[in-house]
Amino acid sequence: MDRVEGIVSCVCWGKPKLESKDVELISAIYDTSLDPDVWPEVLLRLAHRLGAAGCFIFEEMLTSDGSQIASRLFSENYDRGIVRDYLVKFNEQEISDQARFAELSAQQNSVELISDIHLRPKVSDLLEQPNTKFMMQAGLKHRAGALLNKDLFYVDRFALQFSADHGPITEKERKEANLFLPHVAKVIGLARPLEERFQTSNVLSSMLDTADQGIAILGPRGAIQFQNSTFKRIVEEHDFFEVDASGYLRCLKENQQSSYHNLIASEHAHGQFGARARREALVHDLAEEGTALFIEICPVSNGTHTGKLDAGSRLLTVIDTSRQIFFDLDRIQAFFLLSKAETEILGLIANGLSNNEVADQRNRSPDTIKSQITALMRKTNSRNRTELVHMVRNLSSPIRYEVPAGR
Repeated sequence: MDRVEGIVSCVCWGKPKLESKDVELISAIYDTSLDPDVWPEVLLRLAHRLGAAGCFIFEEMLTSDGSQIASRLFSENYDRGIVRDYLVKFNEQEISDQARFAELSAQQNSVELISDIHLRPKVSDLLEQPNTKFMMQAGLKHRAGALLNKDLFYVDRFALQFSADHGPITEKERKEANLFLPHVAKVIGLARPLEERFQTSNVLSSMLDTADQGIAILGPRGAIQFQNSTFKRIVEEHDFFEVDASGYLRCLKENQQSSYHNLIASEHAHGQFGARARREALVHDLAEEGTALFIEICPVSNGTHTGKLDAGSRLLTVIDTSRQIFFDLDRIQAFFLLSKAETEILGLIANGLSNNEVADQRNRSPDTIKSQITALMRKTNSRNRTELVHMVRNLSSPIRYEVPAGR
């Protein structure tokens, strides 16, 4: 059974059965984790599949001058200059519109596209907005937006734009979007720390050996095709993984084996958590209190740097919170409005210190440090210390914006 047949045979979840072309599109979405340069083509395919003219993935950046919309990715049919002009001219209106999109989209864990007809009491009011008139001059009219990350409202937002003769998004198109957007949400977050490396280097081993997270590419049933030095260290130091005599990666923890096997063997195990994709990860607590391995897995089949991979291949990444991890503390402090003490604690966590070690460094009781870390988790909408590290690690990763904020 090939990869397309395998996915078609197992997709159910109470959703419409996927056609082969839809499975191929989902496969292409996951392949962006290895080759981010193909995003513009993939986004155009996705837009057309949903009856739209094009689409964006963008972020609202908090700067000293206020909020700015920055376009991270957009479909290849859009002109960069026109996109830049639009965002510069209508930043304030977009901030207002996106706040409403976010408010309506945030009500469920799933990725729900919201029609722009809900932005204003009357559609006629919407069509009189200057940004809508600008869009209409470009042959577009209605939009639909959604949050891809409901743990971090400001990043990874998605928007569709429809041609002037289409009208607002239909209920059928909204439902069909749910076949694809959970996979976009998962891969856009998982691949964020890898994006700059894939865009600036041509040799797989050299670009990934410098990463501060473990990275492996697995063939069918978990056969190791590639592993960087950090991943090798994690396997040697911790008792979560082992490589058997045949070169297959195995999970040693009985309570995690079922989840690991499903993510390795089954295509339909992915994209199940909608806009809270990090909850699909495996978390293995380490001996030191507050430290853990954070493991994410997604399907891959093709990439510029890897060539065509066998059906059933996977990209696996591991963050080891007991080791030093790169955090952009200035950005994180500004993003979450952290106090000086909270920022200092986060810096010690980034250096791989356990809760007790942080307490010793700051000459505070472990209970005080635990309370301060709990406050940090509350501010970042994290359920535990490991999710906190994962979130700020991803948010610290350098991202290339197709149209940066304010330019």
